[in-house]
Amino acid sequence: IVGSSFCMIAGASMAEISSVYPSAGSVYHWAGQIGPPEWSAITSYICGWFNFLGNLAGDAAFSNGFATCITYAMSIADPNGEPLSVGAQVGISIAVLAVWSIIDLARSDVQGWMNNVAVFWQIFGSLVIVISLLVLSSDRANGNFVFLQGIDTTNYTQTSEAPYPGMPVPAYTVVLGITSCLFAFTGYEAGAHMAEETRDARTAAPRGIMMTVVCCAVFGLIYILGMLFATPDITALDVPVQEIFQGAAGQKGGLGLMVLLIICFFFAGTASTTVTSRIVFALARDGALPLSSLIRPVYAGTHCPVRSIFVVFLLDSLFMLLPLVNSSALAAITGTCTVGYQVSYAIPIILRCTVGRSRWRPGVWNLGALSFPVAVVAAIWQVATSVIFFLPYVFPATADNMNWTVVVVAGTLAIAAANWLLIARHTFRGPKRADSSDAPPPPADSSSAAGPPSAAVEAAATAGPLDLQVESDDDDYHDHAATMSVSAARAGVAREAALAEMPPALVASLGTSSRRLDTAGPDGSGGQRSGPGTVLPDSRVYTV
Repeated sequence: IVGSSFCMIAGASMAEISSVYPSAGSVYHWAGQIGPPEWSAITSYICGWFNFLGNLAGDAAFSNGFATCITYAMSIADPNGEPLSVGAQVGISIAVLAVWSIIDLARSDVQGWMNNVAVFWQIFGSLVIVISLLVLSSDRANGNFVFLQGIDTTNYTQTSEAPYPGMPVPAYTVVLGITSCLFAFTGYEAGAHMAEETRDARTAAPRGIMMTVVCCAVFGLIYILGMLFATPDITALDVPVQEIFQGAAGQKGGLGLMVLLIICFFFAGTASTTVTSRIVFALARDGALPLSSLIRPVYAGTHCPVRSIFVVFLLDSLFMLLPLVNSSALAAITGTCTVGYQVSYAIPIILRCTVGRSRWRPGVWNLGALSFPVAVVAAIWQVATSVIFFLPYVFPATADNMNWTVVVVAGTLAIAAANWLLIARHTFRGPKRADSSDAPPPPADSSSAAGPPSAAVEAAATAGPLDLQVESDDDDYHDHAATMSVSAARAGVAREAALAEMPPALVASLGTSSRRLDTAGPDGSGGQRSGPGTVLPDSRVYTV
């Protein structure tokens, strides 16, 4: 409950930022926009790499969870059968990663339909599991066990020899217990990554973030309470989830509940890999990754970053090889995932509270007077809780049971630092800023228009639409390609009037590539370069 409350506070602060900067890069893009221009490259680079790491480890965590539940289901179906080996589980994890990558190749409208099904199934599956456990369980725990008792499995003792002398045992256990809550809340900025493919992104993106954190808090609490009340003695369980399901619902019922959970993992992994491929594309598009020029091309047929998807699959598969090296390294996947997300969330919020505060202008969705205090609380929470994931889970810590999160995170940061020193610091400038001198004005929002439309615009409304075809002359920006009809003047509306009616992603693309409009006649001839305030001629095709 405590963890969910603070995560919702952090989500509200991030939702506010997403309303100002709706872009595919999400936190990576925000970090480059909020701070001073001279900090843009390094802050966005660090934030982008942490978010990339969190997304990548999240994919691996979902695929591992999927394979683990497959193992549990097989054990329920055949109690006398041999459990799957670690190698077999790794194989299942990599296989489902391949399936998720294939699904990721679909168009965004197809993925949107699948996402709606996934949301329904996540809610439906969670409710069915909880209700089944509470109704079918013959031996339930009482409220005292669920809400007041704690169990310490760390072997931590309050003695002078303890690594943290003076800290009470319950306090250390509670601190470690927050980690599972934080992992459950990773990725709630996912909707912002799809902002450039979403209508009304300045309200849809923040609304999506808030819906995610609220639903996660509510249904997560319901799920945990259902599991706890169905477990009178959790210390007697060797494989908790499997034994709880089977003990409450029997063999067939337990198998059915496990299938529901497997499907939930499948849909969650599908969404996770989609988001990861978008952040990889955003980083490669701006040159923040090694071999960026090879990764960033987009397939014109579906406007999908095919190479980014393949890179994500390859790196996720390498992540899933960790259990073959050391069994305890598997726990590092969830720790790495959460640290990556937490740090990447904290960076833009910290910038918004400090060096970027004077330049901050609230968007359509904002917290009003609570904006700054909420951001401060969110930043402190995210930084403080990130440290938890490097603490030992078991004492005494040895090479066999150590927390490998620090090894994985340090290794990734070493690669990022080497890439920065050798390549990126010479070529990477961060995402194009909205406050650059030659950037177009921000798009007008229907809910916060500055005033009534000009006479030219009103006259244009009765003159019929102007066909405006927007294309990209750079393969790196095909995601911004679109063809639309703009209710602009047939004979004399200024460039700003047309820009005001374009989607945020399209206006952002003007600032990302040429930042000007090329005009040409219907036959492609007679082109001229236009700048701010230039009147758009009638019957012209405008190419970004």
